[in-house]
Amino acid sequence: MPRGSLSLENRLVPRLEGLNCSLRSFCALYDLKIATLSGIVSAGTRDFTSEETERIEDALDEMAALQTDVNRIQQMLLPIDWSRPEVGFALIVRRTSQISREFGSHALDGKSEEVTQLIAARNECEQNYN
Repeated sequence: MPRGSLSLENRLVPRLEGLNCSLRSFCALYDLKIATLSGIVSAGTRDFTSEETERIEDALDEMAALQTDVNRIQQMLLPIDWSRPEVGFALIVRRTSQISREFGSHALDGKSEEVTQLIAARNECEQNYN
């Protein structure tokens, strides 16, 4: 049975392309198996489970939010190099900060902004260098 156009399997690659992120970098960031994900997306070996869909959608939303915040800081549209290790660290800090806020603590709010600014600064330096 063909997949619907709104299925995650059909939306994943375009969303990653919109973030300028390869499937390989995405899998590395979120500790996913590239072969499994490639098989689901390209070969249609199976559909994502609801848990997989939720996890991947959350990950894509986190990445989009980081890119938006970096663009805001840089005041320009420069894609993030998602293969850099510090990007994964920034995503972890931002997620931890969000969870902390959900429990009523704002102790990590400044750290979330700090790592975002570091990614923006590094991103801008790389763009200026190239």
